Amino acid sequence: MKTLIIYASTYGYTEEMVNKMVVESNHNFDSINILKNKNIDLSKYENIVIGSCIYVGQINKELKKFMMIYHDALIKKNIGLFLACAFEDQFNTHLTNNFSQDIIDHSKILVNLGGKLQKEKLNFAHKVLVNMIEKTKEGKKPVKTFENRTLDIVNQFYRA
Repeated sequence: MKTLIIYASTYGYTEEMVNKMVVESNHNFDSINILKNKNIDLSKYENIVIGSCIYVGQINKELKKFMMIYHDALIKKNIGLFLACAFEDQFNTHLTNNFSQDIIDHSKILVNLGGKLQKEKLNFAHKVLVNMIEKTKEGKKPVKTFENRTLDIVNQFYRA
């Protein structure tokens, strides 16, 4: 059973978590950052795990476009979804705002990997946005990282 992890990582945390999944698992994974490679052949895989970072409530636009184009092929696969979402209480909202309901319902797993704020890596627009958010009640909450959930994703996916 071949598995592909398709993900979008802008500043590196999501990619770090995907690499951790691949290294910690004894399963055979291929992984593709859709921002670096848009040529993806799904026919070689039975299992697809899809994930993205969240910025301003949205997954990466390239991953969103991929999901729309390959929706019909994905719904025929075993799929799992994950988000790198710093605020746990917003996870379900971000899922429903970014993925179609049938994809969510079809997914074997739905996991939040938390987030990691790396201000030094942010582009100017994201720095301005983060500075504004940090002044709000929501922005004062601690950013949660759930690195221990990477192996949970793999184990849950293969048990489901």
